[in-house]
Amino acid sequence: MTAALLAGLVAAVAIARPLAASQGIARQTVAPPDLAALKAAYERDRSDARAAMDYVTGALRTGQPELARPVLYGMLSRPSALPSSVAAEAWFQMGHVHLNAQEYEEAVACWETVVRDHRGSDRASGAAINAASVLLQVMGDADRAWARLTASLRDRTISGPHVELAHFLLFQIYVERRDYANARGLLASLPASGPRYDLIQDVIPVVLWKTGDEAAARLKIEALFEGAAGDASALNNLAGTLSAHGVALDVAIASAARALLLAGARHDIWDTYAEALFRSGQIDKAIEAEEKAIAMATAQKDQAEYRARLARFKAARKGPG
Repeated sequence: MTAALLAGLVAAVAIARPLAASQGIARQTVAPPDLAALKAAYERDRSDARAAMDYVTGALRTGQPELARPVLYGMLSRPSALPSSVAAEAWFQMGHVHLNAQEYEEAVACWETVVRDHRGSDRASGAAINAASVLLQVMGDADRAWARLTASLRDRTISGPHVELAHFLLFQIYVERRDYANARGLLASLPASGPRYDLIQDVIPVVLWKTGDEAAARLKIEALFEGAAGDASALNNLAGTLSAHGVALDVAIASAARALLLAGARHDIWDTYAEALFRSGQIDKAIEAEEKAIAMATAQKDQAEYRARLARFKAARKGPG
């Protein structure tokens, strides 16, 4: 899972509020909050913790975390005046404020405070652990995320609807670690459809392949390839996943090549194509494709990443010594 995807997921987790029982399990559309009305209610009585939290949540949902920060600071400066459930929510949403400001360690610390000090709250039953675990992966610290998730699942700190997301996050960590056996063990715990399944559909055949079910994996890979026929991004993602894990490299090359037919000016696709060629042993063609990616890229970060990859290809062509 990319950092951008993880960041989007943690943002979605962080701003979510538990629904009342009368509101049902899920809601297809959510009307934007009337922030002016929420602010007026808060300013009428700033000691009303519920009104304060409603205003905070409205500010976050309308993309204005800077409005939420001072309110939360004020609430958390007098925690003894807050009911435990409200304090848990305040710490949780403060984590989201820090997330928006890219203050990642501070965000993780807020969510850990929820888990440590407010174990009876809905947030502490898994939402805070999951949010911290996603963010730790964004920060490149999957080991800390793994430790939190496995310990919390073992002692059942994570419960209810949060368990499915925890399993999903663990699955991602195992795949990144190339621990395919444990990743496959979690497949039965993951939904067979829905948005989370869509995020990992390219990875599932990799796990099957690496755990000895190559025939089933090949069928899934071919179905994904045909299903993405006119979608350059989907083809690029499939090619990148297969290349990264060294699986079905013929399909990886074909998928990247088809993506180039659809969007040949995209440097990221040329980069993916180069990696697929390199993994299959076609080093000279890989170097040529990577040079095209470098020529098209304008961002310094992309340039640096592609040049490092090109250097790796050229070193491999020279051989050891």
